[in-house]
Amino acid sequence: ELDYLVVDMPPGTGDIQLTLAQRVPVAGAVIVTTPQDIALADARKGLAMFEKVAVPVLGIIENMSVYVCSQCGHVEHIFGAGGGARLATQNGVALLGELPLDARIREEADGGRPSVIAEPDSARAQCYIEAARRTAAALARLEKASGYFASARDALCSVIFGKETVIEQTLVTLLAGGHGLLIGVPGLAKTKLVGTLGTVLGLDAKRIQFTPDLMPTDI
Repeated sequence: ELDYLVVDMPPGTGDIQLTLAQRVPVAGAVIVTTPQDIALADARKGLAMFEKVAVPVLGIIENMSVYVCSQCGHVEHIFGAGGGARLATQNGVALLGELPLDARIREEADGGRPSVIAEPDSARAQCYIEAARRTAAALARLEKASGYFASARDALCSVIFGKETVIEQTLVTLLAGGHGLLIGVPGLAKTKLVGTLGTVLGLDAKRIQFTPDLMPTDI
């Protein structure tokens, strides 16, 4: 059995990405970018697309983060510095790794022994190993949160909608799972809240009624 199936998609937000997101149960997306602004612009579009189709973004990986000279080992930020970190901070996601531009990575991969096998203790291999570990950890946290989410969803399903009988404690339980559904945030529009509940339960939003006095606004 596979532990992970990684699908390497082309840049952009075209039909391939949309079709995969809509027809395959994708556990999470990793956005790969290079540090320069033009690449970051495409990465932002990718983030927005995955949010729209409800695919969790596990984080950002910055490729070609630094250039490592094969002759002297000098390190230079030829594509700029910190772009991936800024993108992650701006969008509230993790920076999973920063991968170097190193000729040895290509040479080892072409030879059938990627750096993590050929030289697992090297700095270049450790960049990949740490990025993989962080990605796996992010996915594990997401799967654990999904268990809490399923329990809260089942509890919500037991509530009778249409009669304004939403139970405050049920919403508290949902929030306790750390799912960030923004329920109970002061100033949240009622229509957005109802739409969120509709998405969670797979119900038509018109069937849901909600009384403001039951909102746990102190959370």
